[in-house]
Amino acid sequence: MLKRILLATALILALTASCALADGETAHTCTWKEVTRVDSTCYAQGLIYYECADASCKKTQTTPIAPKAHTWKEYYTVDSSCVEHGYTIYLCDVCAKEKTETLPLGNHYYGKWTVTQEPTCTERGIKNAYCRYCNRKGTSYIAKTPHPFGEWSITVQPTDCTSGVREHTCTYCGLTEKAEFYPDGTLYQGMPKNDSVRALQQYLIDNGYLVSRVDGDYGKKTTQGVINYQQAMGYTPSGIAYPQTLKNILCVSYAADGTFEAVHSMHAYDGWTVTKEATDNATGLRTHTCTRCAFTEETSYYPEGTLYQGMPDNEEIRKMQKALVDQKIVKTAIDGNYGNKTRQAVEKFQQLKGLEVTGIAYPETLKVLYGE
Repeated sequence: MLKRILLATALILALTASCALADGETAHTCTWKEVTRVDSTCYAQGLIYYECADASCKKTQTTPIAPKAHTWKEYYTVDSSCVEHGYTIYLCDVCAKEKTETLPLGNHYYGKWTVTQEPTCTERGIKNAYCRYCNRKGTSYIAKTPHPFGEWSITVQPTDCTSGVREHTCTYCGLTEKAEFYPDGTLYQGMPKNDSVRALQQYLIDNGYLVSRVDGDYGKKTTQGVINYQQAMGYTPSGIAYPQTLKNILCVSYAADGTFEAVHSMHAYDGWTVTKEATDNATGLRTHTCTRCAFTEETSYYPEGTLYQGMPDNEEIRKMQKALVDQKIVKTAIDGNYGNKTRQAVEKFQQLKGLEVTGIAYPETLKVLYGE
């Protein structure tokens, strides 16, 4: 770098120098122009030849060009061993100059490994081998083995809505491991995709507990859908579809010994059987039975003609809303939607007329409202 700076400085000084004066001539500053050049190589510097642009001035000068770097090409290599350094010889493609680079020591070349200590579930194993060149002893460790656990024994029995606890003990070191487990037939987040989860998702979607797609993947959305269903049913909202949660949703199959086998699909119910007749101011009870697994579901039902919150919009609700407005019970929209305001209006009307305050427009309430 210093050499280049000195050359550049010399060039600047030369280019700005004044020409030598001949008899009767006046001084002037030379303006140099390149005449020719000889390129440098890796073994010799080059030159640039200049002359003054003024034809009457015969001044000339030269500027050196620094030599080029060598163009190295690998010529020969001797590999290192674990006891002796190797080396690589390089030759310049232009001038055939030679240089040598020393290589770091190589790895040991071990022969066959011999296990001197077998691994166990508590300690790593050890194996040894010797280098073929320097006879150095090499040591390597073998990973611990898994614990050879015995059979599981149940310490807490699962129920149809809780998990159980089981444990097993290592036959070598005595370590006892405990684990939670679900009762047979439980569906839970993280389990492999399957048709049982698809059937569960379809039920939750059809009944408004889940807004998602049916894909068989028990993920966060399905877990929340199960929680929504469990809360509605009065179950512990765990998000785990225990048998208690599934019994009203999916058919199950049992082996001859009474053990659970599989979850199939949603129940296929037959027709309803009324066990308690509804009246004009109270719900009744009815049951229906699955044709595949014989599961019987009991549910309440409204008497015919009853209007209630959450039912689809319809003209009968508009008629009731108009009657409530006309009788100045409440100011509400006449839109056919049985929402909170309409339920509150029905409650107020029932209270004024001495009826049981339910917010449900049973036939008795409607007869009084319409003056029938």
